[in-house]
Amino acid sequence: MGARKRDAVDSASTRFLGLGVLLGIVLVVVSVAMLRHARYEGLIRPFRIQSASMAPSLPGERFQNPCQDCGFSIEYAVDSSSDGEWLTCPNCGYRKTPTKLSSRQPGQRVLIDRWAKYLTGIKRWEVVAFRRTIDGDRLSRRQQLAVKRVVGLPGEQISLSSGEIYADGVLQRKSLHQFQKMAVLLFDSYYRPQKTQGLIDRFQPINEPSRWKRLATGYRFDSDPSVEAGSESAIADDLDQLVYQHWSCMADQVPRKERTEPSRVEDHYPYNYGRSRGHLLPVNDLLCQVSLVMRDKGSLVISLFSLNEVFEVRLHLREKKYELYRQSSCIAKGRFLHSLKRGLQELQFAVVDRQIILAVNGRIWRRLVISQENVQRREMASPLDSEHPLMMAARDAELQIQRLRLYRDIYWTGPLHTADRWQFKRQLRPAEFFLLGDNVPVSEDSRHWDQGIMRKAILGKVLRDDR
Repeated sequence: MGARKRDAVDSASTRFLGLGVLLGIVLVVVSVAMLRHARYEGLIRPFRIQSASMAPSLPGERFQNPCQDCGFSIEYAVDSSSDGEWLTCPNCGYRKTPTKLSSRQPGQRVLIDRWAKYLTGIKRWEVVAFRRTIDGDRLSRRQQLAVKRVVGLPGEQISLSSGEIYADGVLQRKSLHQFQKMAVLLFDSYYRPQKTQGLIDRFQPINEPSRWKRLATGYRFDSDPSVEAGSESAIADDLDQLVYQHWSCMADQVPRKERTEPSRVEDHYPYNYGRSRGHLLPVNDLLCQVSLVMRDKGSLVISLFSLNEVFEVRLHLREKKYELYRQSSCIAKGRFLHSLKRGLQELQFAVVDRQIILAVNGRIWRRLVISQENVQRREMASPLDSEHPLMMAARDAELQIQRLRLYRDIYWTGPLHTADRWQFKRQLRPAEFFLLGDNVPVSEDSRHWDQGIMRKAILGKVLRDDR
Protein backbone atom coordinates (compact mmCIF):
# COMPACT_ATOMS: atom_id res chain seq x y z
CA MET A 1 0.00 0.00 0.00
CA GLY A 2 2.79 2.42 0.96
CA ALA A 3 4.72 1.63 -2.25
CA ARG A 4 1.70 2.32 -4.46
CA LYS A 5 1.13 5.63 -2.62
CA ARG A 6 4.76 6.69 -3.17
CA ASP A 7 4.50 5.76 -6.87
CA ALA A 8 1.37 7.91 -7.22
CA VAL A 9 3.08 10.86 -5.52
CA ASP A 10 6.20 10.47 -7.72
CA SER A 11 4.00 10.29 -10.84
CA ALA A 12 2.13 13.48 -9.84
CA SER A 13 5.43 15.27 -9.09
CA THR A 14 6.81 14.23 -12.48
CA ARG A 15 3.73 15.56 -14.27
CA PHE A 16 3.88 18.80 -12.29
CA LEU A 17 7.58 19.19 -13.10
CA GLY A 18 6.90 18.53 -16.77
CA LEU A 19 4.16 21.14 -16.85
CA GLY A 20 6.43 23.62 -15.08
CA VAL A 21 9.21 23.06 -17.63
CA LEU A 22 6.77 23.39 -20.52
CA LEU A 23 5.32 26.60 -19.05
CA GLY A 24 8.82 27.97 -18.56
CA ILE A 25 9.72 27.25 -22.20
CA VAL A 26 6.51 28.93 -23.37
CA LEU A 27 7.23 31.99 -21.22
CA VAL A 28 10.79 32.25 -22.56
CA VAL A 29 9.61 31.97 -26.16
CA VAL A 30 6.85 34.55 -25.64
CA SER A 31 9.23 36.90 -23.80
CA VAL A 32 11.83 36.69 -26.56
CA ALA A 33 9.17 37.29 -29.19
CA MET A 34 7.79 40.27 -27.29
CA LEU A 35 11.25 41.77 -26.78
CA ARG A 36 12.07 41.35 -30.46
CA HIS A 37 8.75 42.93 -31.37
CA ALA A 38 9.33 45.76 -28.89
CA ARG A 39 12.75 46.42 -30.38
CA TYR A 40 11.28 46.46 -33.86
CA GLU A 41 8.62 48.96 -32.81
CA GLY A 42 11.10 51.27 -31.11
CA LEU A 43 10.53 50.74 -27.37
CA ILE A 44 14.17 49.86 -26.81
CA ARG A 45 15.67 51.53 -29.85
CA PRO A 46 14.77 55.26 -30.06
CA PHE A 47 13.89 56.90 -33.33
CA ARG A 48 13.96 60.51 -34.48
CA ILE A 49 11.09 62.74 -35.51
CA GLN A 50 11.31 63.49 -39.23
CA SER A 51 8.55 65.98 -40.04
CA ALA A 52 7.69 69.45 -38.72
CA SER A 53 4.11 68.56 -37.73
CA MET A 54 4.74 68.31 -33.96
CA ALA A 55 7.04 71.32 -33.56
CA PRO A 56 8.00 72.98 -31.35
CA SER A 57 7.33 70.28 -28.71
CA LEU A 58 8.81 67.50 -30.88
CA PRO A 59 10.74 69.11 -33.75
CA GLY A 60 11.96 67.25 -36.82
CA GLU A 61 15.15 67.87 -38.74
CA ARG A 62 15.82 71.59 -38.57
CA PHE A 63 18.28 74.44 -38.86
CA GLN A 64 19.53 76.17 -35.72
CA ASN A 65 21.23 79.52 -35.35
CA PRO A 66 21.78 81.78 -32.30
CA CYS A 67 20.47 85.32 -32.73
CA GLN A 68 23.36 87.72 -33.27
CA ASP A 69 21.72 90.24 -30.93
CA CYS A 70 20.16 88.41 -27.97
CA GLY A 71 21.61 84.88 -28.32
CA PHE A 72 18.21 83.17 -28.51
CA SER A 73 18.30 79.92 -30.51
CA ILE A 74 16.43 80.42 -33.80
CA GLU A 75 15.07 77.07 -35.01
CA TYR A 76 13.24 76.47 -38.26
CA ALA A 77 12.26 73.43 -40.30
CA VAL A 78 14.57 72.26 -43.07
CA ASP A 79 11.71 72.04 -45.56
CA SER A 80 10.39 75.54 -44.79
CA SER A 81 13.65 77.47 -44.71
CA SER A 82 13.90 80.87 -46.28
CA ASP A 83 16.09 81.55 -49.29
CA GLY A 84 16.92 84.96 -47.82
CA GLU A 85 20.29 86.06 -46.52
CA TRP A 86 19.07 87.01 -43.04
CA LEU A 87 17.00 85.50 -40.23
CA THR A 88 14.55 87.29 -37.90
CA CYS A 89 14.75 86.39 -34.21
CA PRO A 90 11.34 85.33 -32.77
CA ASN A 91 12.41 86.55 -29.32
CA CYS A 92 13.82 90.04 -29.92
CA GLY A 93 12.97 90.78 -33.57
CA TYR A 94 16.56 91.30 -34.73
CA ARG A 95 16.64 90.87 -38.53
CA LYS A 96 20.33 90.53 -39.37
CA THR A 97 21.41 87.06 -38.24
CA PRO A 98 23.14 85.46 -41.28
CA THR A 99 21.37 82.40 -42.65
CA LYS A 100 24.69 80.88 -43.74
CA LEU A 101 25.73 80.40 -40.09
CA SER A 102 22.86 77.99 -39.42
CA SER A 103 23.74 74.43 -38.41
CA ARG A 104 21.64 71.41 -39.37
CA GLN A 105 20.20 69.48 -36.41
CA PRO A 106 18.63 66.00 -36.35
CA GLY A 107 15.02 65.46 -35.32
CA GLN A 108 14.05 65.00 -31.68
CA ARG A 109 14.79 61.54 -30.24
CA VAL A 110 11.73 59.73 -28.85
CA LEU A 111 10.76 56.32 -27.50
CA ILE A 112 7.51 54.43 -28.02
CA ASP A 113 5.99 53.05 -24.82
CA ARG A 114 4.01 50.18 -26.31
CA TRP A 115 2.66 48.91 -23.00
CA ALA A 116 1.19 52.19 -21.74
CA LYS A 117 -1.87 51.98 -23.97
CA TYR A 118 -2.77 48.65 -22.34
CA LEU A 119 -1.92 49.64 -18.77
CA THR A 120 -3.32 53.19 -18.58
CA GLY A 121 -5.28 53.57 -21.82
CA ILE A 122 -4.99 56.35 -24.40
CA LYS A 123 -5.89 59.75 -22.99
CA ARG A 124 -6.60 63.15 -24.46
CA TRP A 125 -3.57 65.44 -25.02
CA GLU A 126 -1.13 62.52 -25.05
CA VAL A 127 1.22 62.04 -28.00
CA VAL A 128 1.04 58.66 -29.76
CA ALA A 129 2.83 56.87 -32.59
CA PHE A 130 0.97 54.93 -35.25
CA ARG A 131 1.44 53.41 -38.70
CA ARG A 132 -0.44 54.98 -41.55
CA THR A 133 -0.73 53.60 -45.07
CA ILE A 134 0.35 56.07 -47.75
CA ASP A 135 -1.99 55.85 -50.72
CA GLY A 136 -0.76 54.66 -54.09
CA ASP A 137 -1.26 51.76 -56.43
CA ARG A 138 -1.06 48.23 -55.10
CA LEU A 139 2.70 48.03 -55.65
CA SER A 140 3.61 51.50 -54.38
CA ARG A 141 1.61 51.55 -51.15
CA ARG A 142 3.73 51.82 -48.06
CA GLN A 143 3.33 52.34 -44.33
CA GLN A 144 4.68 55.41 -42.61
CA LEU A 145 5.39 55.88 -38.91
CA ALA A 146 3.66 59.06 -37.71
CA VAL A 147 3.40 60.94 -34.41
CA LYS A 148 0.41 63.12 -33.43
CA ARG A 149 -1.49 64.36 -30.37
CA VAL A 150 -4.78 62.81 -29.21
CA VAL A 151 -7.56 65.42 -29.03
CA GLY A 152 -10.68 63.28 -29.62
CA LEU A 153 -11.76 60.01 -27.99
CA PRO A 154 -14.00 57.20 -29.32
CA GLY A 155 -17.65 58.16 -29.76
CA GLU A 156 -17.08 61.93 -29.57
CA GLN A 157 -18.09 64.62 -32.07
CA ILE A 158 -15.03 66.88 -32.44
CA SER A 159 -15.21 70.54 -33.38
CA LEU A 160 -12.83 73.51 -33.31
CA SER A 161 -13.90 77.02 -32.35
CA SER A 162 -11.80 80.14 -31.69
CA GLY A 163 -8.69 77.98 -31.40
CA GLU A 164 -10.15 75.59 -28.79
CA ILE A 165 -11.04 71.87 -28.90
CA TYR A 166 -14.65 70.86 -28.26
CA ALA A 167 -15.97 67.32 -27.78
CA ASP A 168 -19.76 66.93 -28.05
CA GLY A 169 -19.99 70.71 -27.70
CA VAL A 170 -18.00 70.81 -24.44
CA LEU A 171 -14.73 72.77 -24.20
CA GLN A 172 -11.82 70.44 -23.43
CA ARG A 173 -9.55 72.03 -20.83
CA LYS A 174 -5.88 71.26 -20.29
CA SER A 175 -4.07 71.02 -16.98
CA LEU A 176 -1.10 73.33 -16.41
CA HIS A 177 1.29 70.43 -17.05
CA GLN A 178 -0.43 69.62 -20.35
CA PHE A 179 -0.42 73.29 -21.35
CA GLN A 180 3.31 73.60 -20.68
CA LYS A 181 4.04 70.55 -22.85
CA MET A 182 2.57 72.22 -25.93
CA ALA A 183 2.91 75.97 -25.27
CA VAL A 184 4.64 78.24 -27.79
CA LEU A 185 7.28 80.61 -26.35
CA LEU A 186 6.69 84.30 -27.09
CA PHE A 187 9.35 86.05 -25.00
CA ASP A 188 12.20 85.13 -22.65
CA SER A 189 13.87 87.88 -20.62
CA TYR A 190 16.97 85.69 -20.20
CA TYR A 191 17.95 86.68 -23.75
CA ARG A 192 18.61 90.43 -23.80
CA PRO A 193 19.65 92.28 -26.97
CA GLN A 194 23.33 93.21 -26.68
CA LYS A 195 24.26 94.41 -30.14
CA THR A 196 21.58 96.99 -30.86
CA GLN A 197 22.21 100.22 -28.99
CA GLY A 198 19.37 102.37 -27.67
CA LEU A 199 16.69 99.68 -28.06
CA ILE A 200 13.70 100.27 -25.80
CA ASP A 201 12.94 97.68 -23.14
CA ARG A 202 9.94 95.39 -23.60
CA PHE A 203 8.75 96.37 -20.09
CA GLN A 204 7.96 100.02 -19.47
CA PRO A 205 6.88 101.69 -16.19
CA ILE A 206 3.51 103.44 -16.20
CA ASN A 207 4.69 106.28 -13.99
CA GLU A 208 8.03 107.89 -13.29
CA PRO A 209 9.99 107.65 -11.14
CA SER A 210 9.68 103.87 -10.86
CA ARG A 211 11.32 101.58 -8.33
CA TRP A 212 11.64 98.82 -10.92
CA LYS A 213 15.25 98.39 -12.06
CA ARG A 214 16.36 96.38 -15.08
CA LEU A 215 18.85 93.57 -14.50
CA ALA A 216 20.88 91.47 -16.94
CA THR A 217 18.12 88.87 -17.31
CA GLY A 218 15.22 90.27 -15.27
CA TYR A 219 14.14 93.04 -12.91
CA ARG A 220 14.52 94.16 -9.31
CA PHE A 221 12.04 96.03 -7.13
CA ASP A 222 13.17 97.84 -3.97
CA SER A 223 10.72 99.02 -1.33
CA ASP A 224 10.17 102.72 -0.72
CA PRO A 225 11.70 103.68 2.65
CA SER A 226 9.03 106.37 3.03
CA VAL A 227 6.29 103.73 3.26
CA GLU A 228 5.39 102.95 6.84
CA ALA A 229 6.74 99.55 7.94
CA GLY A 230 4.06 96.90 8.22
CA SER A 231 1.58 98.85 6.13
CA GLU A 232 -0.57 96.52 3.99
CA SER A 233 -3.16 98.85 2.48
CA ALA A 234 -5.45 97.65 -0.26
CA ILE A 235 -4.06 97.32 -3.77
CA ALA A 236 -4.76 100.74 -5.26
CA ASP A 237 -3.15 103.62 -7.12
CA ASP A 238 0.12 103.31 -5.19
CA LEU A 239 1.14 100.25 -7.19
CA ASP A 240 4.32 100.67 -9.22
CA GLN A 241 3.33 99.14 -12.57
CA LEU A 242 5.58 97.67 -15.26
CA VAL A 243 3.80 96.84 -18.54
CA TYR A 244 5.01 94.41 -21.21
CA GLN A 245 4.87 95.46 -24.86
CA HIS A 246 4.53 92.64 -27.38
CA TRP A 247 6.51 92.74 -30.63
CA SER A 248 5.57 90.67 -33.66
CA CYS A 249 9.17 89.44 -34.29
CA MET A 250 8.03 87.98 -37.63
CA ALA A 251 10.00 87.45 -40.82
CA ASP A 252 8.61 88.85 -44.07
CA GLN A 253 5.66 90.45 -42.31
CA VAL A 254 3.09 92.18 -44.53
CA PRO A 255 2.64 95.03 -43.96
CA ARG A 256 6.13 95.37 -42.54
CA LYS A 257 6.37 96.66 -38.99
CA GLU A 258 9.23 98.33 -37.20
CA ARG A 259 11.02 96.04 -34.78
CA THR A 260 9.70 97.76 -31.63
CA GLU A 261 6.19 98.49 -32.92
CA PRO A 262 3.50 97.03 -30.63
CA SER A 263 1.67 93.99 -31.96
CA ARG A 264 -1.12 91.77 -30.66
CA VAL A 265 -0.35 88.11 -29.81
CA GLU A 266 -1.22 86.01 -32.86
CA ASP A 267 -1.01 82.37 -33.98
CA HIS A 268 2.38 82.85 -35.62
CA TYR A 269 4.62 79.73 -35.71
CA PRO A 270 8.30 80.81 -35.96
CA TYR A 271 9.35 77.22 -36.70
CA ASN A 272 7.71 77.52 -40.15
CA TYR A 273 10.18 80.18 -41.12
CA GLY A 274 9.52 81.98 -44.40
CA ARG A 275 6.25 80.12 -45.05
CA SER A 276 3.40 82.57 -45.41
CA ARG A 277 -0.18 81.55 -44.67
CA GLY A 278 -1.98 84.87 -44.88
CA HIS A 279 -4.31 86.14 -42.18
CA LEU A 280 -3.19 85.56 -38.58
CA LEU A 281 -5.63 85.08 -35.70
CA PRO A 282 -5.48 86.62 -32.19
CA VAL A 283 -4.58 84.25 -29.32
CA ASN A 284 -6.06 84.78 -25.85
CA ASP A 285 -4.57 81.87 -23.88
CA LEU A 286 -1.36 82.94 -22.15
CA LEU A 287 1.05 81.69 -19.49
CA CYS A 288 3.46 83.88 -17.53
CA GLN A 289 6.28 82.03 -15.77
CA VAL A 290 8.46 84.03 -13.36
CA SER A 291 11.62 82.90 -11.55
CA LEU A 292 12.00 85.19 -8.54
CA VAL A 293 13.41 85.70 -5.07
CA MET A 294 11.50 87.85 -2.59
CA ARG A 295 11.32 88.95 1.01
CA ASP A 296 8.36 88.48 3.32
CA LYS A 297 6.88 91.96 2.84
CA GLY A 298 4.77 94.05 0.48
CA SER A 299 2.61 93.00 -2.45
CA LEU A 300 3.22 91.61 -5.95
CA VAL A 301 0.63 91.63 -8.73
CA ILE A 302 0.75 89.82 -12.09
CA SER A 303 -1.95 90.69 -14.64
CA LEU A 304 -2.87 89.08 -17.98
CA PHE A 305 -5.13 90.48 -20.68
CA SER A 306 -7.30 87.73 -22.17
CA LEU A 307 -10.76 87.51 -23.72
CA ASN A 308 -10.90 91.34 -23.62
CA GLU A 309 -10.68 91.27 -19.83
CA VAL A 310 -7.96 91.65 -17.20
CA PHE A 311 -7.18 88.70 -14.92
CA GLU A 312 -4.69 89.06 -12.11
CA VAL A 313 -3.17 87.40 -9.08
CA ARG A 314 -2.36 89.56 -6.06
CA LEU A 315 0.19 88.16 -3.63
CA HIS A 316 0.24 89.75 -0.15
CA LEU A 317 3.61 88.54 1.05
CA ARG A 318 3.52 89.54 4.73
CA GLU A 319 0.03 88.19 5.25
CA LYS A 320 0.79 85.04 3.20
CA LYS A 321 -2.41 85.21 1.21
CA TYR A 322 -3.38 85.55 -2.45
CA GLU A 323 -6.38 86.88 -4.36
CA LEU A 324 -7.53 86.23 -7.92
CA TYR A 325 -9.30 89.05 -9.74
CA ARG A 326 -11.36 89.27 -12.89
CA GLN A 327 -11.61 92.89 -13.95
CA SER A 328 -12.03 94.69 -10.62
CA SER A 329 -13.87 91.88 -8.81
CA CYS A 330 -12.25 89.32 -6.51
CA ILE A 331 -13.31 85.82 -7.59
CA ALA A 332 -11.13 83.69 -5.28
CA LYS A 333 -8.72 84.01 -2.35
CA GLY A 334 -6.64 81.73 -0.18
CA ARG A 335 -3.59 81.23 2.00
CA PHE A 336 -0.12 80.44 0.68
CA LEU A 337 0.47 76.70 0.58
CA HIS A 338 4.10 77.30 1.52
CA SER A 339 6.40 80.24 2.26
CA LEU A 340 7.79 82.28 -0.63
CA LYS A 341 10.59 84.06 1.19
CA ARG A 342 13.33 81.42 0.94
CA GLY A 343 15.23 80.67 -2.25
CA LEU A 344 14.21 80.82 -5.88
CA GLN A 345 10.48 80.42 -6.58
CA GLU A 346 8.89 79.45 -9.90
CA LEU A 347 5.55 81.23 -10.17
CA GLN A 348 3.15 80.32 -12.98
CA PHE A 349 0.02 82.30 -13.75
CA ALA A 350 -2.09 81.26 -16.75
CA VAL A 351 -5.38 82.03 -18.44
CA VAL A 352 -6.07 79.05 -20.72
CA ASP A 353 -9.17 77.21 -21.97
CA ARG A 354 -11.39 79.64 -20.07
CA GLN A 355 -9.76 78.87 -16.73
CA ILE A 356 -7.32 80.64 -14.39
CA ILE A 357 -4.40 78.63 -13.02
CA LEU A 358 -2.01 79.73 -10.27
CA ALA A 359 0.94 77.48 -9.39
CA VAL A 360 4.18 77.81 -7.44
CA ASN A 361 7.09 75.46 -8.07
CA GLY A 362 4.80 73.25 -10.14
CA ARG A 363 2.24 72.85 -7.35
CA ILE A 364 -1.27 74.07 -8.18
CA TRP A 365 -2.53 76.66 -5.71
CA ARG A 366 -5.80 77.39 -7.48
CA ARG A 367 -7.49 76.31 -10.71
CA LEU A 368 -10.70 78.17 -11.45
CA VAL A 369 -13.07 77.93 -14.42
CA ILE A 370 -14.04 81.29 -15.93
CA SER A 371 -17.79 81.47 -16.36
CA GLN A 372 -20.52 84.08 -16.41
CA GLU A 373 -21.53 82.97 -12.93
CA ASN A 374 -18.12 83.84 -11.44
CA VAL A 375 -18.57 87.59 -11.49
CA GLN A 376 -20.71 90.36 -12.86
CA ARG A 377 -18.52 91.93 -15.52
CA ARG A 378 -17.42 95.50 -14.86
CA GLU A 379 -15.58 97.96 -17.01
CA MET A 380 -12.27 99.20 -15.61
CA ALA A 381 -9.44 101.51 -16.58
CA SER A 382 -6.33 99.46 -17.37
CA PRO A 383 -3.05 99.92 -19.27
CA LEU A 384 -3.46 96.38 -20.65
CA ASP A 385 -4.78 95.53 -24.09
CA SER A 386 -4.07 93.03 -26.90
CA GLU A 387 -0.68 94.68 -27.60
CA HIS A 388 0.21 94.95 -23.90
CA PRO A 389 -1.09 91.66 -22.48
CA LEU A 390 1.09 91.40 -19.34
CA MET A 391 1.80 93.62 -16.34
CA MET A 392 3.83 93.26 -13.15
CA ALA A 393 3.21 95.61 -10.25
CA ALA A 394 4.55 95.87 -6.72
CA ARG A 395 4.22 97.90 -3.58
CA ASP A 396 6.50 98.05 -0.54
CA ALA A 397 8.22 94.84 -1.66
CA GLU A 398 11.79 93.66 -2.05
CA LEU A 399 12.09 91.14 -4.84
CA GLN A 400 14.25 90.13 -7.76
CA ILE A 401 12.90 88.60 -10.95
CA GLN A 402 15.73 86.52 -12.38
CA ARG A 403 13.85 85.34 -15.48
CA LEU A 404 10.43 85.89 -17.03
CA ARG A 405 8.86 83.90 -19.86
CA LEU A 406 5.60 84.46 -21.70
CA TYR A 407 3.94 81.60 -23.62
CA ARG A 408 0.81 81.21 -25.74
CA ASP A 409 -1.40 78.22 -26.34
CA ILE A 410 -1.76 76.37 -29.65
CA TYR A 411 -4.54 77.85 -31.78
CA TRP A 412 -6.40 75.00 -33.50
CA THR A 413 -8.00 75.70 -36.87
CA GLY A 414 -9.65 73.74 -39.67
CA PRO A 415 -7.86 72.09 -42.62
CA LEU A 416 -5.25 74.25 -44.39
CA HIS A 417 -5.69 76.86 -41.65
CA THR A 418 -8.67 78.33 -43.47
CA ALA A 419 -11.26 78.43 -40.69
CA ASP A 420 -11.21 78.97 -36.93
CA ARG A 421 -14.63 77.28 -36.70
CA TRP A 422 -14.79 73.75 -38.03
CA GLN A 423 -16.49 70.44 -37.20
CA PHE A 424 -15.61 66.88 -38.12
CA LYS A 425 -18.28 65.35 -40.35
CA ARG A 426 -19.37 62.57 -37.96
CA GLN A 427 -18.96 61.05 -34.53
CA LEU A 428 -15.84 59.00 -33.97
CA ARG A 429 -16.41 55.26 -34.11
CA PRO A 430 -15.71 52.91 -31.19
CA ALA A 431 -11.92 52.54 -30.77
CA GLU A 432 -11.32 55.52 -33.14
CA PHE A 433 -9.21 58.52 -32.04
CA PHE A 434 -8.97 62.03 -33.52
CA LEU A 435 -5.32 63.09 -33.86
CA LEU A 436 -3.80 66.50 -34.60
CA GLY A 437 -0.28 67.87 -34.97
CA ASP A 438 0.89 70.74 -32.74
CA ASN A 439 2.24 72.66 -35.74
CA VAL A 440 -1.26 73.44 -36.96
CA PRO A 441 -0.54 75.19 -40.29
CA VAL A 442 1.65 72.40 -41.75
CA SER A 443 0.40 69.22 -40.05
CA GLU A 444 -1.50 66.62 -42.07
CA ASP A 445 -3.78 64.85 -39.62
CA SER A 446 -7.36 63.76 -38.95
CA ARG A 447 -8.67 67.09 -40.28
CA HIS A 448 -7.35 66.20 -43.74
CA TRP A 449 -7.81 62.42 -43.71
CA ASP A 450 -11.57 62.59 -43.03
CA GLN A 451 -11.06 59.85 -40.46
CA GLY A 452 -9.50 59.15 -37.11
CA ILE A 453 -6.96 56.46 -36.25
CA MET A 454 -8.14 53.11 -34.88
CA ARG A 455 -6.75 51.81 -31.60
CA LYS A 456 -5.19 48.75 -33.25
CA ALA A 457 -3.08 51.03 -35.50
CA ILE A 458 -1.65 52.95 -32.52
CA LEU A 459 1.72 51.49 -31.50
CA GLY A 460 2.00 53.28 -28.19
CA LYS A 461 2.63 56.56 -26.38
CA VAL A 462 5.59 58.72 -27.35
CA LEU A 463 8.16 59.68 -24.72
CA ARG A 464 10.68 62.45 -25.33
CA ASP A 465 14.28 61.22 -25.05
CA ASP A 466 16.79 64.03 -24.48
CA ARG A 467 19.85 61.83 -23.99
